[in-house]
Amino acid sequence: MLEKISTFLSQQSHAVQQGNVISLYRKGLNLYVFVITCLQLGSAQDLWGEQALLPIKFYEGNIFLQSLNLLSHSAIAPYYWIFVAALLICCVLSFFVKRQRILSLLIYFCSANLIHRTQVIQNGSADLLLIQLFFLLLMDENANELKDGKWKSFSITLTNYALLASQLHLIMVYVISVIFKLQGTHWIEGTALHYVLLNPDFSLPSLQKLTPQIPIILWLCSWIVFLF
Repeated sequence: MLEKISTFLSQQSHAVQQGNVISLYRKGLNLYVFVITCLQLGSAQDLWGEQALLPIKFYEGNIFLQSLNLLSHSAIAPYYWIFVAALLICCVLSFFVKRQRILSLLIYFCSANLIHRTQVIQNGSADLLLIQLFFLLLMDENANELKDGKWKSFSITLTNYALLASQLHLIMVYVISVIFKLQGTHWIEGTALHYVLLNPDFSLPSLQKLTPQIPIILWLCSWIVFLF
């Protein structure tokens, strides 16, 4: 066992283990960020602007955290569109640019500022997104191509361990989610989505009317979500 662990640890500094996986995951996550940002453009002023529905509250914290809460400053809030535009542009460029770390930093920075501006109405998925975007900051799927020996070794090691941390984080999230689902009855009975779609806060009037007519489909969907 110790020999296997030692071999595994030594491999982490020799070459990026799953470069294609990192590249695909990065593109998928950036596409997700691009889509959800575009969907919010119609309500951009209400979400992030100076006259947004949520009042501006000055964030008091260390310099790093303040840099991720710039839209909490009344002087910066009117320029929220710069963060939105930069985020969308960086997401698009990430599909064409080979070196991704600078783009990943900008995507994380802009996403964090926009999400923190609406923190009151966000849920755990926003925190999960920011954590995964942070892990992507540490990854370089092209680290094997670097020429500098010391920097190459460091970048490869950092990439492999960041990927491992990202994977373990997602595993923990889903395992804990399953544990809590098993403590209730709605997921096991397959009625969880049924109740969600009947809730006007999470559904549309058309879906609320359709829900009682498709119990089998919702039962199957609930179990697919649960097993996933």
